[in-house]
Amino acid sequence: MKEIGKQFKNKILAIMATENIKMPEFSRRVDIPYNRIHDYIARPKSKPSIDNVGKVINAFPQYTCFILDLDPKQLHKQIILKE
Repeated sequence: MKEIGKQFKNKILAIMATENIKMPEFSRRVDIPYNRIHDYIARPKSKPSIDNVGKVINAFPQYTCFILDLDPKQLHKQIILKE
């Protein structure tokens, strides 16, 4: 089983590299304190909360499949549930 903290760190770094932004800008865009983003990167055992994962997805929706490890080819099979 992959370590969640390490996966999240790698995803954050990949998004920052692709968007050509540094940690302070990433922190502002996702509305997560800089110290928390730093912890995710410097201490990969620090696991993200579902709220923070949601903030990253909301700030960078184009990377949703990448962040959640989804296969976009399978999305047409999704069942939409009503709350």
